[in-house]
Amino acid sequence: MFLEKNLTSSSSSCCFITSTRQTLKVWMKLLVFNDNGCTVYDSNGDVVYRIDNYDQKLKKEFYLMDVHGNVLVIILKRKLSVAKFWEGYKSSKLEERINNKPWFQVKNPRVFKGDNCEVLLIKDGNNIDLGNNYKIAGKVTTFKIINEVEELPHV
Repeated sequence: MFLEKNLTSSSSSCCFITSTRQTLKVWMKLLVFNDNGCTVYDSNGDVVYRIDNYDQKLKKEFYLMDVHGNVLVIILKRKLSVAKFWEGYKSSKLEERINNKPWFQVKNPRVFKGDNCEVLLIKDGNNIDLGNNYKIAGKVTTFKIINEVEELPHV
């Protein structure tokens, strides 16, 4: 499953699912002054997504937006004792985030053993068992996404 920009779409959604592989580049240089996010470009150099954090101090809430600035996913940084994890919500409304389960979680299953983390998808409040299908391995500056079939290129 890969994302591809839909250049003919006039709706707020800029992307659709396709079976062809797409290369996306994440650039930490910001489009907006005093912004704490990054920009995602497609292979043609067009902006596809923006990730922004408007809270300069806490940096616990990030917004994944389409090219038009519409919020697609809100990612919240959580902390339980020594373990940190991220939760993703499809809704941009605070009351819906409080009452609903997250859409996905990213966590390190072994707090003191390595840099790998796992992605947990959640549907209707229940965890979807992916087994070891998807993992994110690596460090902050470079990482790779691995599924059970193949190792995807380094990001």
